[in-house]
Order: sequence, then C-alpha cells, then structure tokens
Amino acid sequence: MYRILIFILFFIIACSRGNVVNNSVQDKSLLASVKNFLSRSVNDCKSAGAVIEKHRIIQHLTHLKKMNNGGRKYYLLEKDHITEMINAVTKGVYDDYLLVNRNGILIYSRSSDDLFGTDIRYGFEDSPIYKLFSKGESGIRIHDISPLSSQRGGACLYVSIPVYVEGSYHGILILKADQSKIAGLSTKKFFIVDNSGIIRVSGNTNDIYKNYSLFGKIAGDSGSFADNSTKVQYSKLSYMDLNWNILEINN
Repeated sequence: MYRILIFILFFIIACSRGNVVNNSVQDKSLLASVKNFLSRSVNDCKSAGAVIEKHRIIQHLTHLKKMNNGGRKYYLLEKDHITEMINAVTKGVYDDYLLVNRNGILIYSRSSDDLFGTDIRYGFEDSPIYKLFSKGESGIRIHDISPLSSQRGGACLYVSIPVYVEGSYHGILILKADQSKIAGLSTKKFFIVDNSGIIRVSGNTNDIYKNYSLFGKIAGDSGSFADNSTKVQYSKLSYMDLNWNILEINN
C-alpha cells in the first residue's frame, strides 16, 4: 500500500511538471514569433536599403522633384518600378515604403502619392517619419507602433535605415507595417503593452493606444497574474529601440 501511494505521488508530480513545461514552451513560441517578425523587418530594411543605394534612387528622385511642376509626372512613371525592386527583396508584410532625402523632402511613397514632395520638417514634427529622419544617420532604427501623424492616424511599426552612396549620406528608407501584422502572428489571444502601460498591439483595434489597467501587476521579465477568471502570462521583450511586454490571455 505504501509503495502504491509513493507511485501515485510521483505520477502527480510528473504530470504537474509536464504542464509547466508546456506553458513555458507556448510562451517562448509567441515571444519567438514576435522577435522573428522584428528581425525580419530589420533584415528587409537592410536588403531594400542596398537596392536604393545600388541604383542611386534617392539621388534620381531628388533630381526629378526639381523638374517642372515638382516632377510629379515623372515620379509616377518611376514609382511602380521602384516598388517592384523593393518588393523583390522584402517579405510582403508592409503597408508602405517611404524615402526621405537628406533635405527632409519625402520623395517616394508606395501607398500615398499625396505625400510626394512633402517637407516633413514642417507639420510632421510629431510623426514617426520625422523622428526617424532626425536620427537618420545613426543607423537602423525602429519606431514603436504609432499613427503616421496626428491628422492621418493609423497604428504602424516603422523601421528605417540610412542610405549612403560612396560614403555620402543621401537620406533614409522607411518600411511601415500595420500592427495587425504582428497581432496576426498567433491564433492565441494576446496583446503588447509598452513600458508606459500603453497598448501598442491588439487584435481589437479599439484597444490601441489605451492604458492597460492591470499594467501595475507586471513585475520582472516574465510571470503571470489573474484577471478575474482568466490567467495572463507575460514576457518582456527588448529589441533595439523597443521595450515591450507581451501578454497572453488564457481562459
């Protein structure tokens, strides 16, 4: 009888340990998916930047901009070809590609022709593209999920890289990805909160930019806490300019 009780005890312990391991693996899988997305975006930005550099695209578009009527007619003729070149070296998850020359003039946008010729130094001071431009020569940067500007709205991640040709700084390339691309990485219910408690990624777009009411329960690099009848597991993720908390909801 004593041996039977010992066997049952070991069996219960083994099962409980197995459940802990499975939960840990699930957390790492979600964390890895987000990391892979960010890493892929950085690599795509490097690849696209190399294309822009090789073909001297910023220099060429800046020249077109100086032509009659701001070069819009000639820009539209070149735009599709430039888009195809960038598409060829990226993964197809981006909502827009943007090029800003060293003078702050936006000379290419895949999705927003009305931005062509915009001087982002005026009227766009609160935008991610201006903030990335102001740090343009400092290397690859990532800007957290934000609207394009206070007037245009949106919720996108921005990755930028400086473009040099023969050692001369020409401007920056920006890849823009909607937060839904990150929210769709998993079938699990999860969202991402920054270190200020602001929700940056969610399957429910109404939650974006709201304060997460239970942010104060996050302590340490990983853990869990109860939210009424649900369990919330969290892991911290620091990647370049980003500091995120990934929260998974388990009913």
